Amino acid sequence: SRRGAPLPTLRKYQLNGIASRLEKAYALPEEKQAEEAPSSFTRDTLSSPAAIAAFIDSVQDKPCAIHATPTHLTVACDGVCHEIVLAYDMLSDGMSPEEAWQALTPLFAAPLYVHDGKRLWHTLKDMGLPLPSYAWDTMLGAYLINPQEKNYALSHFECDDASGVLSLAARQKTLLLTVGGCRVLARDWG
Repeated sequence: SRRGAPLPTLRKYQLNGIASRLEKAYALPEEKQAEEAPSSFTRDTLSSPAAIAAFIDSVQDKPCAIHATPTHLTVACDGVCHEIVLAYDMLSDGMSPEEAWQALTPLFAAPLYVHDGKRLWHTLKDMGLPLPSYAWDTMLGAYLINPQEKNYALSHFECDDASGVLSLAARQKTLLLTVGGCRVLARDWG
């Protein structure tokens, strides 16, 4: 986890007092994290539209995350992170990205946890697919927590897949709810 990533930099420049105060101020209650996101995810692979449909049927009404990179597509829900095998050329196994996204469209009925929702929105729009609503965008959450961050890539904060999105979203929500000034956001999360 990269939750304490800025602290070594503060200590490097001998700003130990600030680092200690930040550690105390932003310490997250561990029991709250465990409630919102599983501490570890099992891994699985979905290699066909039928497998994706079976997965979607099994996770109705549960919070799910989707994360896409140029070469990987992952979906996490209910403690399992599924990698969807994509074929980007004629020699590789798997589904085409368009076929995988089409198979995932029933999942868009409920709000999703994402990282960089704007990029995902453009990807789906370019394919002519329906656009999902978002429960939480961890890239925007990272900006709310630290607007001066140099790198907002998911791999900078958490593992670079959908399980990382769910874990990071849980930490961000807890942090934003425990730090003053976010009372308006708290109403939406109940």
